[in-house]
Amino acid sequence: MTTKQYQKRPTSEEAIKELKNLLGERFSTEEGDLKKHGNDKSHLPAFDPDGVAYPESTEEVAEVMKICKKYKVVVIPYGVGTSLEGHTSALFGGIHIDTSHMKKVIRFSKPDMDITVEAGLLKTELEKWLKEKDCFFGVDPGSESTVGGWCATGASGTMTVKYGTLRDNVLNLTVVLEDGRILKTANRARKSSSGYDLTHLFMGSEGTLGIITEITLKVYQIPKAISAGSCSFPTVRNCTEAVTEIVQSSLGSLARCEFLNVKAIQAVNKLFETNYTEKPSLFLEFHGNTIEQVESVKDKLSQIVNNHKAEGFQFTSDEEKRKIMWKCRHSAYYASIKLRLKSKLLVTDVCVPISNLPNIIVETEEDFVKEGLSCPIVGHVYDGNFHVMCPIYDEEEVIIERLNARLVKRAIEYEGTCSGEHGVGYGKMDFALQEHGEVFMDISKQIKKTFDPENRLNPGKIFN
Repeated sequence: MTTKQYQKRPTSEEAIKELKNLLGERFSTEEGDLKKHGNDKSHLPAFDPDGVAYPESTEEVAEVMKICKKYKVVVIPYGVGTSLEGHTSALFGGIHIDTSHMKKVIRFSKPDMDITVEAGLLKTELEKWLKEKDCFFGVDPGSESTVGGWCATGASGTMTVKYGTLRDNVLNLTVVLEDGRILKTANRARKSSSGYDLTHLFMGSEGTLGIITEITLKVYQIPKAISAGSCSFPTVRNCTEAVTEIVQSSLGSLARCEFLNVKAIQAVNKLFETNYTEKPSLFLEFHGNTIEQVESVKDKLSQIVNNHKAEGFQFTSDEEKRKIMWKCRHSAYYASIKLRLKSKLLVTDVCVPISNLPNIIVETEEDFVKEGLSCPIVGHVYDGNFHVMCPIYDEEEVIIERLNARLVKRAIEYEGTCSGEHGVGYGKMDFALQEHGEVFMDISKQIKKTFDPENRLNPGKIFN
């Protein structure tokens, strides 16, 4: 890969001194810390920050931001570094605001079914806390990431079929602006027609408009009955066309509808020593109040998938079998990288209208086969979103860049998007322009300039 050169903006000694006075040992310039924060889960080149701040509250973030404004320091938010498009790379230097010390549950309302948390709370920590209240968060992003990171990238997950995307499940945000002012974007009402929707403006903004520090989320009662199903198909087209019919059938209890192609199934079988049929497959899950309600869709679903030559259709309420199935699906990233020793993983995602899903997945597989590359594909295919995970070596970078560009171009031609849930970062910056056009990007830059007149908030992301 040809690494673009960026003009670094050095962080002054005066700024570092003031930040250390404010935070003490919670401001680090240790080389190990800087290296760790320069890397994420992407295949892109790493760029280390000049320092890392570990604030413990929204108010401390505000004080950090005031110092950074005073000395014109670049600021980049950081969760746990699971981003896939270089979102946290310090292209121009500056400091990371690491939210790992901000994990508090601020409030919880069972009557209102919502929870307010700090941005550094991890997925597993949120799940554990809610489970004790007989609740859960409905989106289920795949990685062990932070709530703030989900919001910054506009994430989704395996249960968007029933519960919606992250954008559908965030009621408000607390955001620290570039000058240290603290903004609350809304109250907790489930709807409002009062003024601009600033909550969703900051969703997916990747730290380019402000630092998200607190989030209020919708939560849900844990279903009384859960069943899962799986089946395989002779071809990718059979499988994805079955998904199209499932969507049209509006199966109300359907909560998950996940696709795995042959390479993805082979990868998880190898990693977990499972014996899933190595053909294009669907993993499904159903939520309801009773087993009877959940299993009432079994006959209808069986008929749909059999229309598309499904094989080995299984339906189970066994909790252990369900856990194994979803562990395999969630671990597809790690399973894919183990297909080729000492490789790194390109992970890219696109999203298209469901009617175009069969064509684009088939064509993507054909592209990779022609280049002799392994191409595990998984996806939340109910909404047309899928992920390509390709283990590569350095000498294959040029090929993979070309294949990635072809995939994104095709998605846009199919009236889709260059990213369904991973975000833009600096990895997909050029594609965002292709997708949206000059007018959209000009308006976006005007918004950016309003919130960040000195271009210090995660510069070089989303657009240049």
